[in-house]
Amino acid sequence: MPRKIICLFLFFYSISTFALNSDTTHEGSGTKREKFRKLKLALTYSSDNVFKGRKAGSSIPVISPMIKYTTKPGLFAQVSLTNTPGKKATLFDELDTRIGWIFDLSDKWDASFSYAHYFFNSKSARINATVQNDLDLSLGFDWNVLYSRLIADYSSGSSSFSKKGKSISSHTKDFSVTFMNLHDFSIDLTKKSKLIITPEADLLWGTQNFLSAFNGKTDSAQYQKQVSAFSLTAYVLYLDVKYKRGKFYILLSPSYTIPQNVPTGESSSPYFVMSGSIYYLFRSKSKKS
Repeated sequence: MPRKIICLFLFFYSISTFALNSDTTHEGSGTKREKFRKLKLALTYSSDNVFKGRKAGSSIPVISPMIKYTTKPGLFAQVSLTNTPGKKATLFDELDTRIGWIFDLSDKWDASFSYAHYFFNSKSARINATVQNDLDLSLGFDWNVLYSRLIADYSSGSSSFSKKGKSISSHTKDFSVTFMNLHDFSIDLTKKSKLIITPEADLLWGTQNFLSAFNGKTDSAQYQKQVSAFSLTAYVLYLDVKYKRGKFYILLSPSYTIPQNVPTGESSSPYFVMSGSIYYLFRSKSKKS
């Protein structure tokens, strides 16, 4: 990897590591989970469609409303719709549903698991449109000056496409692992508002069989060999900036992805994505347990 990229990665990582104490949009948070019943209403925009460190050849901006309910023990359910601005075929081209549980193992350790099912419009151009099921498990540790989480993910799906006049069906299965490191800097602006800045550095490993189905290259032996190999797939740097006033939040989340081990014919150029969301969080007045 070029020296400048290594320096950039280490710079972001060092910010997270040596900082003083202080739910397809990314939202980082290294603080301990608050045990309240919560209802979250959000609207998210992203300048491109990204999945497991990969994106389509042309930019596909997306906008997505979402509703999420979390119980006091940490059980949650969420539903979101995704629209590609400028596409007039349908109002929404993706419906996502997810259920899961996030819980504390101790003062330092937490864990979670969740299952998601995705419904796509048949004309969807999203890179993850070949995936219908996703299961993830995670384990997090709070180092006080750094929060780290290891996420293991299994996704599967099927798709049909036409190639040279023939109808081809494809079934995909992928395994991935993400190692994330982040830290929250909290700045009180007034008695009711604050600014939370979260630098984050992620490492992504996994297989990339979804690319074979998305690009219709299921008959290429060399391509199949490349996408089925478990390897480092990307370095991702985030800088989340969140403004909180009462129960209202505004989040900006620029990210910079450096692809690794890209299959032949795919772009290996680093890319920048800007995401943002606004959301309102209804929370019960129950005290922490």
